[in-house]
Amino acid sequence: MSTRSGRKGFTLTELLVVIAVLVAVVLVGLPAFSSMLSGSERTLAINQLKIGLSAARDAAIRGDNVDSAAVFFFEPNGRVRVVPCVFVGRITDRRNPAQAFGPTNSVERDVFAPVGTVEATTLPRGWSVRAYAAPNLLHQAGAQLSTIPPNGWYEPMPNRDVDRARGAWVFPETDFYDDTALEDFGNGATLRQTFMVRFEAGTGEVKSKDQGPVLVLAARPSEDNRPARSAANQWRRPDLATNQAVWARRLIARQLQPTEVQEYLGDRSGDTVLACSTDLLALYDEARMASSIGARGLNRGTGTIYAAGTVPGYDMSLFNGLSPIAVSQAVDEWLTGELRRNGEFVESDALIYTFDRFTGALREIKP
Repeated sequence: MSTRSGRKGFTLTELLVVIAVLVAVVLVGLPAFSSMLSGSERTLAINQLKIGLSAARDAAIRGDNVDSAAVFFFEPNGRVRVVPCVFVGRITDRRNPAQAFGPTNSVERDVFAPVGTVEATTLPRGWSVRAYAAPNLLHQAGAQLSTIPPNGWYEPMPNRDVDRARGAWVFPETDFYDDTALEDFGNGATLRQTFMVRFEAGTGEVKSKDQGPVLVLAARPSEDNRPARSAANQWRRPDLATNQAVWARRLIARQLQPTEVQEYLGDRSGDTVLACSTDLLALYDEARMASSIGARGLNRGTGTIYAAGTVPGYDMSLFNGLSPIAVSQAVDEWLTGELRRNGEFVESDALIYTFDRFTGALREIKP
């Protein structure tokens, strides 16, 4: 005699109850998980910043008795890198790249290049670094050649302006340029510009008062407008060099005419970035900052409040009715905890750092 075993399944009501419980658990746990993830990325960003600065400082202590620097770059993938660089020489450059070279339009500039044996450090996606530019350090439109800095640093750009009288927190504008162009020059100003932390040779002390603009070699990736690949032209191609620091030293040692050196290492060159040293850095989450200052989000192409393109400028479509200078001021005030909305302070979790002069260690400043 055969028997049929009974099979009992879930009723629709039971399934709905289980799904409701699962949804409730997810909703309860999601904020905690998001907070944990955010905290983890924050810790990673801090550690990566410290590692990048430490690697650059080690190059000054253990290197060839030359200054080193941690130079900040914004990359095409939307992430910030800290690149260890070393001093490779000094050249005569133009004070104003828009004017012809001559006795009244010349300036001596230090040149730095990446350390070929040390890897750059990359911050987590979405995390950015800005540097504080002291009052009157930035370029002013129509300034005389005798002003400091000689041809400016962060010159006025469309959709990006600052209040030079009160200083500003500047972004590493290194990816906003035409990488196929021979010269990095447009709208009467240098396009690629950034900041660095400079360390003294031998001691590793932070040279915080060294505010003059320097040139940092960062070869553009394109072969357009370059000499042909040949043994005779190898010395003219920084993009082919296995070690850019060695390449730059050899170029300077050739004792070329100043105009020739400027072609490869000057401020107009598409292979260089104009940089100043700083001793104040701000580390922050770009999306959180954008939301706090009233932006509708981030530019999809850059992952920042900057628009994609060959000229650095804010994506003004993200802001309702604000002017570029108002955006700059909102950024500055949020980073330092001074931004107000409807009479109330807007919360900021940005980290402001300075340096111990002798050890080079980061030291957080509470606004």
